[in-house]
Amino acid sequence: MTKVKIKEKIPTRDHTERMLVLLGARLIKQGPRIKLEPGPLTASVATKKLCNTRPLTVPGDISSAAPFIAAALFSGRALKINSCGLNPTRLGFITALRKMGAVLNLKVVEAFPEPYGEIEILPSVLKARAVRAAEMPAMIDEAPLLALMAARARGITVISGIESLRAKESDRIESALALLASLGVKASYKDGSMKITGRPVFSAVKPVETFGDHRIAMAAAVASLVCPGLKIKNPGCVNKSYPGFWKDFRKVFTATC
Repeated sequence: MTKVKIKEKIPTRDHTERMLVLLGARLIKQGPRIKLEPGPLTASVATKKLCNTRPLTVPGDISSAAPFIAAALFSGRALKINSCGLNPTRLGFITALRKMGAVLNLKVVEAFPEPYGEIEILPSVLKARAVRAAEMPAMIDEAPLLALMAARARGITVISGIESLRAKESDRIESALALLASLGVKASYKDGSMKITGRPVFSAVKPVETFGDHRIAMAAAVASLVCPGLKIKNPGCVNKSYPGFWKDFRKVFTATC
């Protein structure tokens, strides 16, 4: 077996590293550097007691919670989400929304091996901002939602560092632009950045084409809350990551599809 060393240009999500440590791997992470020593994966002394006394809790996915966060802000209502993953490497969407003026309160209930807890969303007024490329790895799955939030913010938002969206379930640059166009929002893409002009009211210009992409369908669900009459094509594509999405979404919000 061979020692493995990795150096990241930008810190990425660390779920795998955390699970390896839980299983006793000799892994050291120092800033952008990760070093993994060869050895068997067995519960360490520190984690054996934990594993023998209670089951491992798998927290809710922040990407699945993101549409509910966005919908609460769109509808101007308070909402609390429980047992949601709060891994620091996945909180880019939360951080970006806070910088746009969103009032979001986090409470960590458990920290090992994965931080999780509560997210409280309070009514907020969003303002436009420039989103740097370095911010995107922590919220790359939420990029379509961020574009949608920018469409309701006051001013012009520029989201940089989104070139990798071309290779998702759909070309999410084009599908996000198509979503915004369906809502009458002015947006464009050039040289790795999306430029979005916020507007106070959406218009159901045409049905939303999801391109079979669950993230686009979820973003469209959020848009439907403030755009009466909006039609969403192939809403069932959300089943890829969240089979019960529409049922849960309708429990909390009134949506159309």
